[in-house]
Amino acid sequence: MELSLTVVILTKNEEIHLARCIGSLRGLARKILVIDSFSTDRTVEIAKSLGADVRQNPFKNYSTQFLWGLSQIEQPTDWVLRIDADEWLDDDLRNAIRTTIPTLDKTVTGLRVLLRNHFMGRPIRFGARGNMYLLRLWRPEAGTMEARWMDEHITLSHGETRDLAGLLLHSTEKPLSEWIVKHDRYSDREAIDVLTSKYNLFSDKSGESVTYSGVEKSFGQKIYYGIGGSVAPFLFFIYRYIFRGGFLDGSGGYYYNFFQGYWYRTLVAAKLYELESKLKDCTTNEERRAVIRAHTGQDV
Repeated sequence: MELSLTVVILTKNEEIHLARCIGSLRGLARKILVIDSFSTDRTVEIAKSLGADVRQNPFKNYSTQFLWGLSQIEQPTDWVLRIDADEWLDDDLRNAIRTTIPTLDKTVTGLRVLLRNHFMGRPIRFGARGNMYLLRLWRPEAGTMEARWMDEHITLSHGETRDLAGLLLHSTEKPLSEWIVKHDRYSDREAIDVLTSKYNLFSDKSGESVTYSGVEKSFGQKIYYGIGGSVAPFLFFIYRYIFRGGFLDGSGGYYYNFFQGYWYRTLVAAKLYELESKLKDCTTNEERRAVIRAHTGQDV
């Protein structure tokens, strides 16, 4: 039996992943809403053929796009599920959602799921990223998405959370080169988050609010950004790969922790260094935003 559940999926050229994602939701969700950023491949065609409702909207960042997607939910729904196009539910998680939701009282407003990343075809079980519980299902009256350029999360205004059995699996079938290109764009957005926190970039613009989280709390954001520079990414890699057991995932663990925990974080640090040198003569936030727009291509 389908639940009073609406699923929101953001897409941009996800023809290689989308059928797997939507297939894992079959018989579970009452409505699947695909918010597409004007894909040029068969994403929209695939989504419609699988029964999804497709809406298109220009992309600014994940948070603004997802919040726009939530505004497109037209019929009442008891629960909302956030899932990325390159993610899917395993059988245990699908069954847990189906059997758990009908039993919950109104005090429970959010459900957390265990994310299992795969990198270059290998599961990542260690290194601080192997067992991540994320809030991905919530009652719409209680939850919303943070306004961030990167690392955005769902937050609850009230109520309790429960953890579900099973796995939310994440694996990209695209080549490593595309992963690198995507994370190059991510590094621009994370740099904007850091600069927003430092300069309060949107204090002179009504309706704009961007907060920052960055590095996983398990490492300590204040420690990481207190160290800063080129040293912090190296220490972060050692922390994840050695002290959090990333090496236990074999060659896949090395590549994942190197690229995601060292290369990417070094790229963010380098872009911050570059942008800070461009911002040193700016005296207003409008000037700072103009420099960031010109340098990153992001619509700040």
